[in-house]
Amino acid sequence: MLVAAIDCSTASTCVGWIEVDDNGFPVRPALLGMLRGRDYDVTYLGYNADGRIGRLGLTASAYYALGQDRASFFTGRKAKIRAGFAAAKPELIGRMAPYRMNVISIVAARGIMAALPAAREILAQRRDALVKKRRALCDWLKDREVPYIEPYANFVMIDVGRHAREFVSAMPRLGVAPGRPFPPLDNMLRVSIGTDRDMQRFREVFWKVYKA
Repeated sequence: MLVAAIDCSTASTCVGWIEVDDNGFPVRPALLGMLRGRDYDVTYLGYNADGRIGRLGLTASAYYALGQDRASFFTGRKAKIRAGFAAAKPELIGRMAPYRMNVISIVAARGIMAALPAAREILAQRRDALVKKRRALCDWLKDREVPYIEPYANFVMIDVGRHAREFVSAMPRLGVAPGRPFPPLDNMLRVSIGTDRDMQRFREVFWKVYKA
C-alpha cells in the first residue's frame, strides 16, 4: 500500500520586509549579496509518499519551487526562481544512483555562452554605474561633514561617531539593513552600494538615525 500526498502553496513577501533578531541584527533576508528586503512570488509544489510497493519500501518527498524574484540579491534585477528538492530512504537513493545525471543545465550553459561576447562591455557598464553611485554617496556624506574611509570597493565605511550597533539595530526597522559591525572599528558602519532607489532610501533612513 502506498499513501501519497500532494501539496501546493504560494508564499510572497512584501517590498522592504526585513526581520531583526533580539540582538538587533538583521537575519531575514539572509545577509548575502544585496542587503535589501526581498520582493518575490513563489509557488511550492510538493509530493510525499510513504508505504510499500510489493517488496519495495518507499518513503520519499519531492518539492519544486517556481516563481519570480523582482530584485535578485545577486544582480538587483528581475530573475526567475526554479528550485527543486527530493529526499528518500538511502536504499532507494542507491537504486536510483545509476540514473543520476550530474551535468550542467543546458539552459545555464547557453546563457553563459550568450553573455561571453558582451562580458567586457557588461563589466565596464557595471563598474561605471557602481563608481557613480559610490561617488554620489561620498559627496553627500562630505556635504554633511560625516567622516568616511575613501572607498575602492562596492561598499563604504562610514564613521557614525558612536557604536555602529545602534545603526545596525535601528535602521532595519525603517526598511534599510546595513552591514554588521566590524570590530575593532566599532564606530564604522559598512554600507553596500545598491540601486539608485536603494541609496536614496539609505540616505533618508541613515540621516534620521544619525541625527537622533
